Amino acid sequence: MGHPERLATACRHSFSGGARIYCYVKLKLVDYLQIALIFLILLLSIFLAITGIQVFFILRDLKKALDKFNAILQTGENLAEDIERPVAAASSLATSTGAAVVSGAAKALEKIIKPKPKRFYKKVL
Repeated sequence: MGHPERLATACRHSFSGGARIYCYVKLKLVDYLQIALIFLILLLSIFLAITGIQVFFILRDLKKALDKFNAILQTGENLAEDIERPVAAASSLATSTGAAVVSGAAKALEKIIKPKPKRFYKKVL
């Protein structure tokens, strides 16, 4: 009765007689290790599935936050472009006005201060 195969056959024969006999099979240490490993594999699989779902939710929330941040940056860029147009127009107006003023002042000074004509020959004594 030490072998599980013999014990299992003995139980089958005893069931045919109609009497109810409980058969106990001794589990070896290897059987306990296999059961523990199966339990641990199932437990780790469940934890891994839960962790995967949580990572999915975290990435979804991160995408929403990045979309909001992108919208804020786009709004800031639009505002900067709206401010840039009038400033650029005023800058070009001031530059052209300044150039015209400098040119006009140079012509006025030229009229007031008449430059001496240069000679093309040497002055002889």
